[in-house]
Amino acid sequence: MEKSNAIVLLIMRAKDWRVPIKEYLLTGTLPSDRMEAIKLTKRASGYCLIDGVLYRRSTSSPLLKCLSSEEGTYVLREMHEGVYVHTRFRALTAQTIRAGFYWPSIL
Repeated sequence: MEKSNAIVLLIMRAKDWRVPIKEYLLTGTLPSDRMEAIKLTKRASGYCLIDGVLYRRSTSSPLLKCLSSEEGTYVLREMHEGVYVHTRFRALTAQTIRAGFYWPSIL
């Protein structure tokens, strides 16, 4: 029997930070850990679901569509290369939020 050298490529996707919040808002499902459950209920109070899409509430701007890390990277790249050319990171971040997008690591 002939042996072959095979290369296996495993691509792991980062855990989507939106999933626990969406599950809680949809079903009321909480983590079994009491402290994590408390954190999730507090955190989820700042979000809402509209047609299955998670949005962050804000007092100073309209609802912000919540993005995964991959989607956030794409939006930043598009804004950086497109009409939203910026001179500073803070300016790009502010433009992204004004455009209606949010993910935790943007701030």
